Amino acid sequence: MATPAVTQAYYPQGRLYIGCSDGDLSGTAPYGGTALGLHAECFLAPNPRTFTLEMEEYGGEAGDVVELGNDWICSVLLATGDDDSMDTIFGTSGNGATTTDALITEPGITIGSMGSGRAVKLCFVPDDATMRGFIAYRALPLLDASRELTYQVTSPTMVGVIFQLMRDTNGVTLREGRPADLVP
Repeated sequence: MATPAVTQAYYPQGRLYIGCSDGDLSGTAPYGGTALGLHAECFLAPNPRTFTLEMEEYGGEAGDVVELGNDWICSVLLATGDDDSMDTIFGTSGNGATTTDALITEPGITIGSMGSGRAVKLCFVPDDATMRGFIAYRALPLLDASRELTYQVTSPTMVGVIFQLMRDTNGVTLREGRPADLVP
């Protein structure tokens, strides 16, 4: 078994972009996409799902576990002062009638609708080209989980966002590597 690279599980310095489309990620920002804004921390992690089979004859003890797949999630802390990133994550926003403060309004979610229409291509490009970045081909901001993360943030200028990563039409969820090796 290879030794885990702890420093590569956490992406401390770099930039997030949505909709990247230009060649590889070693070129010029924003790589055909839009900068998502300043961020303080970015984590990428597997989210394994299981179902426990309970044995009734033993009072509901675990008898086995069924593996249900391995989703990926990305969590990030974004600066709330960036109107573009807030609009991208939380829906339409605008300026107040008497102030220039941004207003977060209903993101156009209809009860019973599929969330996949709000999914974006999410790219993390490290400041140091020798470090690892990633491209998530369909990243859906999870508003309910993001709210829980935000409650845990100690800075009033940051908001937590969790993205559920999903497969694209080619069956690809995520690519990770050095920017020159990543093709949007």
